[in-house]
Amino acid sequence: MVFMLTPLGASSVIFANSIVGKAYMTGRWRLSNPDGAPGNPVFENDRKAQLNEAEWSPLLVAGLLCSHVHGNKAPAVAATLCATASVWYLWSRILLVAKNGTPVVVVGGIARYIGGTLLALQLIKALN
Repeated sequence: MVFMLTPLGASSVIFANSIVGKAYMTGRWRLSNPDGAPGNPVFENDRKAQLNEAEWSPLLVAGLLCSHVHGNKAPAVAATLCATASVWYLWSRILLVAKNGTPVVVVGGIARYIGGTLLALQLIKALN
């Protein structure tokens, strides 16, 4: 059996991932130094990962919630891909890039583009 998320479930996963990513940055870097650790390559990587996630999450959550409102309650490849790729990208970049995990991170980034494109196509189809 394949596990698939509904648009509402996927938007919840992405929203929760965003909150956890922000809490990670606060706990790991901001509590000890409000400016973070400029110049520290690990801090810079974590900051860039969290900022990238902050760019994508609103777009994906809004699209998924629109899909939900339009009545798409069936499990969807786009919804599952958006949620999985969002979690994958943020945490693989934070945890693996320092260990030369860049190829793994790229998979998450590409999957996010594919999921976002599929979601956009679903929304366009729902409007017709």
